Amino acid sequence: MYQAFYNIIRMGDEVLANATVSIELADVYSELFPLMKEDREFFGLVDSKGTTLQAMYHSEKDNYWFEVPRPDIEGSFGLYLTFDKAADLIKSIEGDFPLEGFSGFEFNSW
Repeated sequence: MYQAFYNIIRMGDEVLANATVSIELADVYSELFPLMKEDREFFGLVDSKGTTLQAMYHSEKDNYWFEVPRPDIEGSFGLYLTFDKAADLIKSIEGDFPLEGFSGFEFNSW
């Protein structure tokens, strides 16, 4: 179980980061992620240790930016993914998120 925040613009459905809701990963994969079709629609998941994984759709590139923000080191670890690769990543998640992100994530300074 994770805590989620998101903004699905075209549906007017928003949950703020300071008012997260509980969600199962299966629901992220089957219900939340497929709705992200408008530019800048996003979701964020917070694991049991307080680490966040967030994803945002970018229509210009027709891909998704996934990142693990790291305010403690003033940056984030992230990667652009196609829909299929993003879906595979979501399906592969088990437990808490790695602080350096998942395979292929690179550090970006803020």
